[in-house]
Amino acid sequence: MPIYEYENPEHAVTVLAQFPIASRPDTIVLTRRTVPSRVTVCTGAQAPTMSDKLAEGYKTLEARGQLKAGPKTMSTQAIKRAIAMPDTD
Repeated sequence: MPIYEYENPEHAVTVLAQFPIASRPDTIVLTRRTVPSRVTVCTGAQAPTMSDKLAEGYKTLEARGQLKAGPKTMSTQAIKRAIAMPDTD
């Protein structure tokens, strides 16, 4: 059976529905279910890498005015190299 796409521009909703070709409707009416038949969990977020955490830490220090050049601090080139290094597990 083919899948048809229906839309409601007023509510900015698009729905895919499967119907036999001979009985496909031009319009459909949707009603919200009180209890859904299934729950979908979308993933895609990625945990921050050590490089991300290091960069965020330096950004925070710089915003606080605590990132100053001195004998005990890393050079800008060393910081950039550390941030660019791949993470190892």
